[in-house]
Amino acid sequence: MDGDDDWTRPRENTVDALVYGMQACDGVELDLRLSEDNRLILHHDSKTESGHYPECMTLEELPEYVEPFDDLLKNKDFIRRWTEEGAFTCIELKAPHPSSGKAGGWFDSNAKEKHMIKMINELEYLLDPIERSESSTVIYSFEPKLISASKKINSDLKFSRLRPHIRS
Repeated sequence: MDGDDDWTRPRENTVDALVYGMQACDGVELDLRLSEDNRLILHHDSKTESGHYPECMTLEELPEYVEPFDDLLKNKDFIRRWTEEGAFTCIELKAPHPSSGKAGGWFDSNAKEKHMIKMINELEYLLDPIERSESSTVIYSFEPKLISASKKINSDLKFSRLRPHIRS
């Protein structure tokens, strides 16, 4: 890493970038979305570069740079730093853009809650075999239905809702 002239910065929110970040820093932040086939995927933006909503595409249809979260969890270097060396992982659960036609659009709060429940269930399934400290994992979302969804299914994970201050 240091002194390597051939090093290229990995694309944001990819397995390579997150493994590098975990090695070079005290931890990482990553964004998860739920694909059409209910896979948690690493992707920040509400659309892909081609203008499609990731939630409307299967993992197979998504661009190559959109990777499944479970690929990251298979990486021993990432997991070792997280579980054995005290590095932290901040996980943001991203709600679909309201225009995507997923999770109830602009107004259907029941559908938004159901979407969050699907994300939480999949996240619990993937994180269950990983022995990590509760203090090394932060899971949050801007979606207001995150907390009610986690309570509805009695999730053992700990969640926080982000509430940005928007000036008048």
